[in-house]
Parts: sequence; C-alpha cells; structure tokens
Amino acid sequence: MKKNIIIIILLWGGLVFFAVSGILTPDRQYMVEINRIHENDAQDIIKDRKPSLPETSRIQSIKAVNRKNLPQEQARIFFSGSDIPDSLFYIYPVDRTDYFIRYEIKTNHGGKPLQIILLSVIPLFVLFLLFRLEKNTMKPLTAMASFPEQLSKGNYIFTAKQYKNKQIHKFLWGLDMMRIKLDEQKDINLRLEKDRKTLVASLTHDIKTPLSSIRVYTAAIKDGTYQSQEEIQDALDIIWNKTETINLLTDELLYSSINALEEMQVNVSEHYLEELRQTIDKVIHSKIDLLKMNYQIESIDANYLIRADMDRLTEACGNIIENSIKYGDLGDLFVSFRNEEQHLLISFENSGKHIPDTEIKHVFTSFYRGSNVDREKGHGLGLYIVKKIMKAMGGDAFAENTKIGVKIVLVLKI
Repeated sequence: MKKNIIIIILLWGGLVFFAVSGILTPDRQYMVEINRIHENDAQDIIKDRKPSLPETSRIQSIKAVNRKNLPQEQARIFFSGSDIPDSLFYIYPVDRTDYFIRYEIKTNHGGKPLQIILLSVIPLFVLFLLFRLEKNTMKPLTAMASFPEQLSKGNYIFTAKQYKNKQIHKFLWGLDMMRIKLDEQKDINLRLEKDRKTLVASLTHDIKTPLSSIRVYTAAIKDGTYQSQEEIQDALDIIWNKTETINLLTDELLYSSINALEEMQVNVSEHYLEELRQTIDKVIHSKIDLLKMNYQIESIDANYLIRADMDRLTEACGNIIENSIKYGDLGDLFVSFRNEEQHLLISFENSGKHIPDTEIKHVFTSFYRGSNVDREKGHGLGLYIVKKIMKAMGGDAFAENTKIGVKIVLVLKI
C-alpha cells in the first residue's frame, strides 16, 4: 500500500511539473509571425488597416496607439495589459513614429489551471480509493487468510471477525457455517470411530474364544482323537454351535456398520427444479466429459418447487451416475423428469447389461452385489445409500430394466 502511494505521488508531481512548465515556457513560434507582421504591415496597422490573419495564427488581436496623444491612464492600461488579464502580449514601437503596436497572443492557458486542478484531484481520489480498498478489502483478506489453513488443520473453535463489506461478510458467514458443520461432523466421526474401535476390540475377543474351540475340536477330529461316531457327532455339534456364535457376532458387526451409515442427517428446504437440473448436469459433466459418452438431460416444462436437501440429493445422484459408468457400457446416459400424482420422478437410464429379474428388487439392499457386476470393485452400498437418502427426505427410489439397459428412478414430493 505504501509503495503504491509513493508511486502515485511521484507520478502526480511529474505531471504537475510538466503542466506548469507548459505555462511558464509556452511555444514561441508566434514570435516569427509577430516579427514578420510588424516588419511588413506596421504602417498599415497604425492607419487602422489591420492585416488578415490565418485561422492557425496565434495572434489574438492587434492594437496600435499614439503615445503622444494617449492620456496617461489609457497609456498605463495599454502598456500594463490590464485590459487583457491572463493574456500574453508583446509591444513593439513603430520606427520614426510615436506609435506603439500591441500584439495579444493566444496562449491557450485557460485550460492549464483546470488541468492542474484535475491532476491534483485525480491522485487524491485514487489515494482515497486505495485507502478504502486497503480498509475494506485488503485488511479483511489478510485477516481471514489463516481461516482455510485453520480449517485444514481441524481447528474449528475459532470465529472470524465480521466486516461491513457485504460480499466479504457473506463469504465469512459461509465459512463460519462450514466451520460449524465440520465441527459437528468431527464430533460425529470421533464418536463413531470410538464406537467402532470399541466394537472391533470387543468382537475380536468374543470371536477368538469360539474360534479357538472350533480349531481344537477340528484338530481332534482330524487327528482321530475321537473314535466313536457319537464322540465325533458331539464335537461337530459343538463346532456348529460355535460357528453360530461367530455368525451372530458378525451380524452384530454388520448391523453396527449399517447404523453408522444411517447417522446421516437431512435438512429439507424448498428448491426450484431447475436448480436441481443444473446441479445434475454439472455432476454428470464432471464425471463423463473424458469418457465421450452420449449424454442427454431433458429440459423442464414447468419449474416446480421441490422439498429436498440439495447436498444429499446431489450425493444420491452422484452415486447413481457412478453406478451407470461402472456397470454400464459407457454408451448412453439419459436423464429425464416426469410429474406423476404430485410427485417428481427423476430417471437415470444407462445403456448396458440388464439386471436379472430375480435380483433387481435387491439392488437397494446393503452390501448386495448382483451377478452382473463382473470384476468391478465395490461394496454394494451405493444404491443402499441412495435409498436411505430418498426415504429420509420423504421420497423413494426404484430400479427397472429398459430396452437399452437399466433405469434408476428417484421419487420426490412436489
């Protein structure tokens, strides 16, 4: 800031110097014209026959007086030039006469004081703008420069100072909301992580005990320790019971994992359908632009109001799009909207293999993976999460086979 002020002051000083220099040292080409006129036309001038001057002439007026017949006051005015204030003039005597001729010059200096004023005001105005910029923008930006760094380090207990600038205030408010959200999510994650570690430790201990029994009885059967069929059957019964115990423990672990997924919260509010359409369009382009898929999204005839958590709904759409890319043939992807009995149906249809009719009703089940997934990696949770999100918002989701592939449909209340 200080450097900018110094540069502006130096530039301003230089401009003012050149402007003033223009006043003090005007163009003197007019002297040649005065000398020529005085030498050739002086006699005509004193006889009141003034020469015609070209439009480009710098001579404003020519006046001749007889000094001998001129009253003292008029002589003072003539020779002092008080009747032409702020003008440049030259007075020449006419040889062998009592006459003097005064040549008034067009100086064009009338605009110079205005230039100087402008040159004085403009830098001051620029300095004022720089001061306002420093106070309302640079200082707030400097003050909040550490905000993202603190967030990246997981420090969510600080707050940013608020400023009057509307845009900066709104930006800081958004950052503060993000900080609060991250802080809440951090507490949830810490609690879930603690529960997970406790559960894993407990289940590991609980599984290890029956597993040890299974190993002992299996080894005994293998080594021929039990001779009679009754002893072998008793050992097999114990092994079976222990495997049931392990099965119950793994079911508990699975149930706990599913509950962790259900910790998600939704904040439902009203949004225009066009906003959702634009969001889906951006998400799809971000995922398929490099894949050269044939993609089309339907235009909307009526801009309905929908009740949804836009972030969660975007997450659900993202999961469906990823499934379309992962399990489709990377050929076609169509998105369409339909109004049906006060509900909005959003369809994502991709080309590729069909889901077997016996499996399609299970695609929204947790950890379920169909027989058509081939070697694609996954955990069978994408569509399960989609279903959970839609149910939490009072909607639903279903799947169906189409002529070209598979269609996933989201249902929202209008």
